[in-house]
Amino acid sequence: MKIGKRFISISLVVFLLLGVMTGCGSKKEPVNSSKSTGPVPIKIFANFTSAEQTKVDQAWQKKIEEACNVKLSFEVPPSSGYGERLQVMLAGGDYPDVVYFGSTTDKNFVNSVNNGIIVPVTKYINDAPNLKKYSYDYSFDALKVKENDDIYGIPRTTVQRGDGFIIRKDWADAVGFQIPSDNLLTIDQFRDLMTKFSKNDPDGNGKNDTYGFATSADGEGNLWPIMGYAFGDLGWQKVTGEKYEYMPPMYDKESPVYKDELQFTQDLYKNGLLDPNAPSIKHDAAKQRFFQGVTGAIGEFSGWISQYVAQIAKVNPKAKLTYISGLKNAEGKFQETSFGTGLWGFWAVTSAAKRPDAIVKLFDYMLSDEGWSLCKDGVKGVSYTEENGVKKPTADYGDFAQNGWARCFVRRNDDPSFFVALDTPDEYKDPVTKWIDIAIKAKVVSLDFGYRPAAADKPELIDYGKAINQTVSKIVTGASPVSDWDKTLDGWYKAGGAEYVQQMNDYIKKTQDKK
Repeated sequence: MKIGKRFISISLVVFLLLGVMTGCGSKKEPVNSSKSTGPVPIKIFANFTSAEQTKVDQAWQKKIEEACNVKLSFEVPPSSGYGERLQVMLAGGDYPDVVYFGSTTDKNFVNSVNNGIIVPVTKYINDAPNLKKYSYDYSFDALKVKENDDIYGIPRTTVQRGDGFIIRKDWADAVGFQIPSDNLLTIDQFRDLMTKFSKNDPDGNGKNDTYGFATSADGEGNLWPIMGYAFGDLGWQKVTGEKYEYMPPMYDKESPVYKDELQFTQDLYKNGLLDPNAPSIKHDAAKQRFFQGVTGAIGEFSGWISQYVAQIAKVNPKAKLTYISGLKNAEGKFQETSFGTGLWGFWAVTSAAKRPDAIVKLFDYMLSDEGWSLCKDGVKGVSYTEENGVKKPTADYGDFAQNGWARCFVRRNDDPSFFVALDTPDEYKDPVTKWIDIAIKAKVVSLDFGYRPAAADKPELIDYGKAINQTVSKIVTGASPVSDWDKTLDGWYKAGGAEYVQQMNDYIKKTQDKK
């Protein structure tokens, strides 16, 4: 009797073990099943500052892979040629699982959605509590590019804010300019500071070889007005116009704001207060000229000042930097437009992805407390050490903070301390925190939320966009009078701009009515 019971028990154990083994290794198990226990391979096509992965990022990747049961592989083209490589990749048909896009209006993205290359992730986002908690609601709205409930991307959130500019503090001291206690300038004070940086030999070398502001051309070689927010340019907002309820100053025939900011920028340029090389250089080159002591101010987010301090020290160890949060408007108030989408780019999932659920969970984990610590500060013992609960950067932390990949994946919308890096010099830590706080309070969100109406794709309007760009660039440099803007804007409306503005109004009204 005892032998019989023992035989039954052993048989039952064997049966159960066989059942478990069959469940894990059955060939009938679908490849994309969430029950799969092996690491999920995820190939990511990304745009990072550096195309090379550092050892601190390798340590970060290992931790992320272990936590999420994934195996990550990357294709990272050089940042300067990312757009071209992206286009070639999408045209080739061999898609990665995840692709980075810089804007919801990027034609590569829009076409990929329409062609089914980029797929919606809506049902997975609903099960991603951290993504929902630390992203703006309107960031998800901006990713609903088909104007239904389908979400075509994973937000890479930015802290909504208005940015000012970094200046040479040693130059300001040399020319006798006192920075106001509220860290803001009036328009006249800004003009005065730029004049002194350009005319009063702030570097003391006895030569007339410095300029005020380090502006530059955009990616397509176009120049644009600066400090427009100080004149009331806050993007798409409600207006009192007779024809349209919502307008940005650029397209508003009834408002002088855009021409005011054009005139202001032109005056600066013609008087030698802006970098004369601006039409022929991009932002990276403008930064180098700032480091080299050619210019005394450059538009930038205050959170990056520690990087600027480190870079300029290589050229001029005696240089001192500080930050101006922005310019006040005529009423003495500081307001600046912020990204309408709340996005600093986003990650899209392609039709090649076998496990979109695992991809969304990966990004959701990065925003969890544990994952966020890894993305924000790196791996303990590699990028930082810890003493009495205080994190201290290692010698390798600079690679992680400045050129690393880990800090480029996600952002929490409520944690500006991310930008006060562990290697921020002590003298800047409290000021940077204050400057970021000022920037957050100053933000005014543009109501367009990154929407691209159908009219934007009309060939006539696209072609006329080139005329817009050329006119603005010529006005900025003084090659054309500001009055030319009226004629160019009339042509834009005739080329389809009226339809564009009306469609934008219809969209904004619909989103505002939901509130």
